[in-house]
Amino acid sequence: MYKNTVVKPTYTTDGYTLHKCSTCGYSYKDKKTSKLKLQTPNGLTLKSGKKSLTVSYKKVAKAIGYQVQYSLKSNFKSAKTVKINKNATTKTTIKKLTSNKKYYVRVRSYVVQNKKIAYSEWSKSKNTKVK
Repeated sequence: MYKNTVVKPTYTTDGYTLHKCSTCGYSYKDKKTSKLKLQTPNGLTLKSGKKSLTVSYKKVAKAIGYQVQYSLKSNFKSAKTVKINKNATTKTTIKKLTSNKKYYVRVRSYVVQNKKIAYSEWSKSKNTKVK
């Protein structure tokens, strides 16, 4: 490739930027494009009900949906996950829980990028005792 030739990216594919020299026709792939960094959902609040738990959180702007994970253990082993496919939904109720048990809950947002799902970090977990 010539030193004085200006190479501009022509198009992006599979997370790589393809460059092509206008003078000699040489093409190469540049490193992967940076991923979109999602915010972690904030404002996680829990409300205990009779064998149920209502989870609410603040909306994340660029997210497509959310995952709410709940468990009886603080390390989230054998946790169950509820997937929410709408960005506008900021509240969900988890039913069929065991009464008089402490549940730990956390939330994360996700977006589809380059035909793959990109997740944010998990929020700080909160716990409450189900009535």
